[in-house]
Amino acid sequence: MASARKRKKQKTSWLLHHITLIAAVCTILSSAAVFIQFIYPVLRENYRKKALEITFQSAVGEDEVLILVSEFAPLGSYRFNITGRIVETLQKELREFPDVRISTYPKTVSSAESDQAAEVGLRYKASMLIWGNYDDAGIRPIFAVPRTLVPDPAAASNRYVLLEMRTAEAMGLYRRGKTESDSAGEGLIFDDFPSEGTAVQDYVRELLPKQMEYMATLFLGIRYFENGEFDAALTALDKCIRVSETTSMTLGLPEAYARRGRIRLMKNDWATALGDLARSLALDPGNCKVLVDRAYARFLGNDLDSTAADCNAVWESFGKSGSSPVIEERDSVLLNRLTGIVLARQGKAEPAFARLEKGCQERFDPDKRALAPALTELGILQNSRRHTSESERLILKSVSLDSASATPYFWLGTLASEVRRDTLAACAYFKKYSALEKDTSAVSRMKEKVKGLNCSF
Repeated sequence: MASARKRKKQKTSWLLHHITLIAAVCTILSSAAVFIQFIYPVLRENYRKKALEITFQSAVGEDEVLILVSEFAPLGSYRFNITGRIVETLQKELREFPDVRISTYPKTVSSAESDQAAEVGLRYKASMLIWGNYDDAGIRPIFAVPRTLVPDPAAASNRYVLLEMRTAEAMGLYRRGKTESDSAGEGLIFDDFPSEGTAVQDYVRELLPKQMEYMATLFLGIRYFENGEFDAALTALDKCIRVSETTSMTLGLPEAYARRGRIRLMKNDWATALGDLARSLALDPGNCKVLVDRAYARFLGNDLDSTAADCNAVWESFGKSGSSPVIEERDSVLLNRLTGIVLARQGKAEPAFARLEKGCQERFDPDKRALAPALTELGILQNSRRHTSESERLILKSVSLDSASATPYFWLGTLASEVRRDTLAACAYFKKYSALEKDTSAVSRMKEKVKGLNCSF
């Protein structure tokens, strides 16, 4: 009997031991489950965020551009690797821009919270952030230059902040308000969403990466242009315009053509520049800044009638708006020079003099566009007012800027012979004029006029 009780007691003890062991194991497993379900994701996310921050900050140098592409939020039944395709395409297509880094931001950004985008951009020093969402009806990407979403007045002198703001404005992503408050705009450029599942897949695979490439190269072209890196800007804008042909993109395209046209003008390729400026104006008619550039291109092509038409269109635009010119000071200066030259050659001395005086002030010397011919015309007008010393000074300055133009030498010769009575200098100037002037009848008239000086031509 005692033996039976002893065995029962041992069995009970064994069961209690194993129950305790099982309970301990269950407690450990439940703790592990809680850790995996609640604690581990937090630790992993914190680790990823820290590693991400270190990676981005180490990758972005002072003169580098970081383009972040966040995970697109799926709102429907379809799932696509939109972010991966965009990053892959941009990395492939932007290889010639060594200062550009394209990286994935492994989180979604809420379309309704622009402050979140600004925070991401500022934290990781990103110059551009691409994010958005998609559902069964289509894809809604949003582009932004994050620092422009919440402009910091204290950083207004920072050239990168100003550059990014102008870039965002050029792309229609940032709207300057009438009051002190500004607002961020969404890149509402995808208005042809596919409605069928197969079309959505084709859209993600083919069109969307190209449209992202268009926006990135547009941004880069404007950024390089503003920084004075014109060869790099030309490369980026060439690619932007080429990509636009297969993406049905027009947002920012007038600006791309306008900037490329101005670069070609800087390279004295006025004939090709005319084509770019015409395309820009076809997309954005009445853009005064582009009209001034086209007027200059037409002037370089010696088409004075068309030059006058463009200049008049700008002045009429100012008159209609009833406000001050909406172009940069350097463009306003060029507009006055071109208008003055045209008026002077039309024989309208008084209005020509007023325009040329505004366009030829000393403080505008760094911008040499059309300055030499403007100085010559102003010098001729000063001579007609019998201000011979000022006339000679202006025409000599014109020659120092452009020694290949014939007209200044004719007037210098005239001043030397008629005012200073210096026959030797007059003959030297007239000889130079006859060598440069392509109009043989004009040369013949000059020789007939000065035959009393006995110059050897």
